[in-house]
Amino acid sequence: MSTITEMSPEMAQLFQMMKTELHQQTATITNAVTESIIHKIDEKLQTIVEENKYLKNEVQRLVQKVKYLDGQNRKNNLVLHGIKETENNPQELFDLIKETINFLDIDINIYETNSYKRIGKRQGGNKIRPILVSFTSFQKKLKILKNKTKMPKPTYITEDFSKETMEMRKNLQEKLKEEKLNGKDAFILNNKIIIKDTTDAEKRKREASISPNNTNVYSPTGGSNNVSAPPKLHKTNAFEYMRARSVSSTAKPPQKHNA
Repeated sequence: MSTITEMSPEMAQLFQMMKTELHQQTATITNAVTESIIHKIDEKLQTIVEENKYLKNEVQRLVQKVKYLDGQNRKNNLVLHGIKETENNPQELFDLIKETINFLDIDINIYETNSYKRIGKRQGGNKIRPILVSFTSFQKKLKILKNKTKMPKPTYITEDFSKETMEMRKNLQEKLKEEKLNGKDAFILNNKIIIKDTTDAEKRKREASISPNNTNVYSPTGGSNNVSAPPKLHKTNAFEYMRARSVSSTAKPPQKHNA
């Protein structure tokens, strides 16, 4: 019985060619299947990446919206600090608020507030909880805030900011202190440090002192410090001129009568 080892050279060569071709076909099929799978995975991943990108943008939009709504909700709020907790009911608490704000020469009525309460849980010792007051009018809140320096110590007034804004303003205050130490005229506005350009301001001031009205003035007497303006030109009113021409052209000449 013949075996593979007993194959003729022609058969052995044919067998080797078939084996090689089979390997090549297997590799081709494997690569094609692999590429197809990778392509499908890439498509699914691309879809997931796009969805993830959309969701991130949506989350950022919602976060900004929440921040805006939170800011609007705190817009008319003020926080009173250092007022001893001697009240036993809401009416007594409002009387304390009213008495404190009276130091600013400002009177408030209960209908000018939306709500008022102590912030946090009652604690022992000398810990005094601040009072959060929400006003019905932003103008009322602004008026109180402008006069906050009249508050007797140790009481004081602050605006109602979120923890994130308070941390941001804390960092801004440190930066503001550095700017002022460097001799710059700076202040905080809308959670940003604004630095005035004192050079331009002084330049405008000097220019204004040279020409107070910033206009050219005509002086009949002249002088080295005066700037002469050209005299007014006598302009002809075109409409009056055309009207006069029209009347003169339509006027009939007087007729002669024969004797």
